[in-house]
Amino acid sequence: MKRSIGLFILVLITAVVLIAGWLYYQDRIDNTGGADESSGGNASSEGGSGSGINAEGLNGGLQSQLEEAEQSGGPLRLVVAGPGAITSEGDNSFPQQLADRIEENWNGVSTEVETITYEDSTSLEVLNNGGVEEMAGAEADLFIFVPFAVSDNGTVSSDDTIYAIREVTEAVQENDSAYYISAPQPWYEAQYYLEQLDAVEGYADEAGVTYLNHWSAWPAVDDEALIDYVGEDTPVPTEQGHTAWTDGIWQQWTENGS
Repeated sequence: MKRSIGLFILVLITAVVLIAGWLYYQDRIDNTGGADESSGGNASSEGGSGSGINAEGLNGGLQSQLEEAEQSGGPLRLVVAGPGAITSEGDNSFPQQLADRIEENWNGVSTEVETITYEDSTSLEVLNNGGVEEMAGAEADLFIFVPFAVSDNGTVSSDDTIYAIREVTEAVQENDSAYYISAPQPWYEAQYYLEQLDAVEGYADEAGVTYLNHWSAWPAVDDEALIDYVGEDTPVPTEQGHTAWTDGIWQQWTENGS
């Protein structure tokens, strides 16, 4: 009788151990699966609203404004200010192309575009005619300023060009918009123009402003192919040029994190 009781107890203990082991094994499987699902969820959210955009490479100012527009349901306002060349192809110019690119790549976000242009004006003429106040008064989520380097070329010193850019920058940055300085269009076989733009980029770096140098998307300045993008004399972007402008900015906004 005692042997039967002992055997029963041994069988019972063995069964309890086996059941406990099985439950532990199932718990480990469930936990592992949960971690995979959580990781997958995080990877999806990093893209942002199913946009397909890599948030790791997305410019911080752009990402912040996109998220605010998505949450509010209102349009994302893009303001681009600069010389008349920024709208030389009307709705096919780079400001509208950029807005279209945003809508195509960020689901649920609509855009509004405003351009502020000063035809054939130098930096100092824009300053003296209330341009800074006009630009600072624009309601923008994203603000891109294109310096007047083409008009300034040969007529305004680099120091005065930088002075004007500084005035615009400090005024616009008092608002809550994400602010950028964009390089103007390339110029075929330019020389002094390149020195002007080196000074502009140097100022942007010093001021901590993102400088949108989109020239990698264009032919080189000594390549005749550039003529198809800006013409041969005073550079005015063609539609092909505006597409290159858009491509260069978009690449910097979405791949470099800057």
